[in-house]
Amino acid sequence: MASETTSVSLLGHALLALVHQQPMSGYDLRKLFAESHLQHFSSSPGSIYPALKRLEENRLISGVTEQTDTLRPRKVYSITPDGTRMLRRWLEADVTREDVVNNTKELTLRFAFMGHLLDDEATVRFLDGVIGELAPYVDELDEFVRRGTSDLPLHGQLAVESGVESYRSFLQWARKARRRFRARMKTT
Repeated sequence: MASETTSVSLLGHALLALVHQQPMSGYDLRKLFAESHLQHFSSSPGSIYPALKRLEENRLISGVTEQTDTLRPRKVYSITPDGTRMLRRWLEADVTREDVVNNTKELTLRFAFMGHLLDDEATVRFLDGVIGELAPYVDELDEFVRRGTSDLPLHGQLAVESGVESYRSFLQWARKARRRFRARMKTT
């Protein structure tokens, strides 16, 4: 059984979520990473296969070797009950200020995988968490800009504006997503 303190990387969580959707081989996963929105992860064997090995050693996934009578046997991974619990904990984790300031890509990844394991109410709770942490941060950034960035060179001023706009955009998206999920919950 996997330890409660088992540490899983962001890549490991992505792998858990993918094999939760359907059993896959390492090659299938590498191909998916190379050809999809998951491209920011390395699709190299040097990152995927060691991550799969760690997940298997921690009993979060299990691999079954198929086509053993060929030159290239294929190991197909499936998520275990411990892996599903670990994945659920990651998806349901409270959103922190640290997450909204430094980990918006991880928040987006968590959101993308929620639909396969969590219901709409859990998704709305997640979006409420994003909004609850991000809205005050955007207000702080706006105040920083209002106080003035004139002491910064033009490049710095524009870089600050870019950052503020990206956070504002993420906040607008989260509010829109929450409205759509709430509307869907009312109709079901």
